[in-house]
Amino acid sequence: MSPGSLNDPGFVVDQFEHSVRHGYLEVASLTILIWDYVLTLPREIDLVWRQLKGWTTVLFAMNRYFIFVGQVVNTVAYVSPNANYTVSKLSIAYWINSVTCIFQIILTDSIVWYCVSALYLNSKRVRWPLLVLLVVSILSGTVVTVVVGNRIEDTGDPAPGLTRCTVLSQFHDLWLFWLPILVYEATTLVLVAWQFYGNVRDTRKQAMTESPLVRLVTRQTMLYLLVVFIMFIANAVVNNHQDPSLAIILTPATTVVLSILGNRMMFSLRQELRVNVGGRTDAHTTINLGTWHAARPQESTIMAMTTIATRA
Repeated sequence: MSPGSLNDPGFVVDQFEHSVRHGYLEVASLTILIWDYVLTLPREIDLVWRQLKGWTTVLFAMNRYFIFVGQVVNTVAYVSPNANYTVSKLSIAYWINSVTCIFQIILTDSIVWYCVSALYLNSKRVRWPLLVLLVVSILSGTVVTVVVGNRIEDTGDPAPGLTRCTVLSQFHDLWLFWLPILVYEATTLVLVAWQFYGNVRDTRKQAMTESPLVRLVTRQTMLYLLVVFIMFIANAVVNNHQDPSLAIILTPATTVVLSILGNRMMFSLRQELRVNVGGRTDAHTTINLGTWHAARPQESTIMAMTTIATRA
């Protein structure tokens, strides 16, 4: 699509209306985020902050609270009538949305990486190639974001008396941002499904699938991957829309869902661990895989799950 014309009253009106709709979605996403936070705060205090702290606690905190910063900034950028910022050729709204989305994907998919690695007993043949795939997908998506952003034509004053950061050109090829990330999500989904299917078929490993902790991790991971896979496909389709004001309209909902699902995976792990160890998640329940030898393969998987949960 050729760049929109500010001399066309219809174009200006459409941009303004779409910006208002986007603002509604930003407010709705922020409302859902706050509501979920209120509902899960007691679990966070009980299952995270009153327990042992580790480096995965930092990961949880970033996944939990970074989204608040990004979502508040995005909401203000779309709702405030005085949001008039332009950095070089890159619209500030596009930049903030992109950074928020990329960083949130890194945080939440890191949690998924730990879970999938544990399902495979932290096998190097799965763990490190999957990590490389995650890094490559994020870097590829970032490159697409920068390339597309440098082509943007925008303005901070689309009409007399109207101050709003407005994109005038189509986000050409922005859908490519989701392609490498979809490859990663599809790979993790296949790995989880394959592991569960293999355990069900192999009678020697059926005890593994009978573990509440293993079932929980498998169910939570597959739920996350299915939801995110659908949302990423929807984003890829919308990103290719001819109207630039609609191209990133699903980004706020996507980042909020990523954060919420990642948090709930962590909470569920800690809660299930408490049940498995008789109602305690104190210092005595931390399991070190390096010092605890498992007699059976399924026990190794359960302990790998437990290590993630206790250090979350």
